[in-house]
Amino acid sequence: MKKIADGNTAEIFEWADNRVCKLWRPNFPTEDVDYEARVSHIIASSQLPVPKVYDVIEYEGRRGIIYERITGITLFEWIFADLSRFEDGARWLGRLHATIHQHPALDGLPNQRDRLRRHITHTTHLNASERAILLTKLDAMLDDSVVCHGDFHPQNVLVADEKATIIDWMDATLGSGYADIARTLLLIDGAEAPPEFLELFKSAYLDEYARHRPLDREMVMRWYPIIAGARLIEHTSSQEITRLLGIVRDSL
Repeated sequence: MKKIADGNTAEIFEWADNRVCKLWRPNFPTEDVDYEARVSHIIASSQLPVPKVYDVIEYEGRRGIIYERITGITLFEWIFADLSRFEDGARWLGRLHATIHQHPALDGLPNQRDRLRRHITHTTHLNASERAILLTKLDAMLDDSVVCHGDFHPQNVLVADEKATIIDWMDATLGSGYADIARTLLLIDGAEAPPEFLELFKSAYLDEYARHRPLDREMVMRWYPIIAGARLIEHTSSQEITRLLGIVRDSL
């Protein structure tokens, strides 16, 4: 098989019939692969612009999922190939995110609140007081049970011929769209780019989202430290951990 992409936990290989195989590295928990396959099948049954999912396989002792092969470049690459269109890219991201949140709820998706609570509870980077305050904040938030991507950013959108496909639905849940937006803003804020560039990008993204779906920006920012705390469970750099802890502690 020909490798076409490489990640921390899995590799992507060409497969027959215009398909790809996402093959996890040896000793990766099989239940995590099966979980992604289950969620991906649910998402693939929707009307959203997502890849088809075909099968779960074993290959040389490794677990893999066969997906439809989507050609094109990421929205991130599309933007940085010509910076004059960065606002168009931000607005495209906003439209797509509104499309996700407008989709009818999909049975079988995990509960966002449960997922966030689990991540905040189990991260080792928060002390008991910080954890308790974040969990209290989480309990007070409203939940409109919309389809949420969970990791929506320009590198999880593939662009080809003015058509976009949304990929990597491992973190999909039913929950608050505002929490999902807060996650996107958190990721954008952590990007290596001039702050003024990021602010313009976020402004265009949010303005476009608001053209398609009601947006309460204050509510998004109430979610922001909660999402930052939950992200601490992820394998991130020491610099990112410091940034996330700063966001949490500034909100306490």
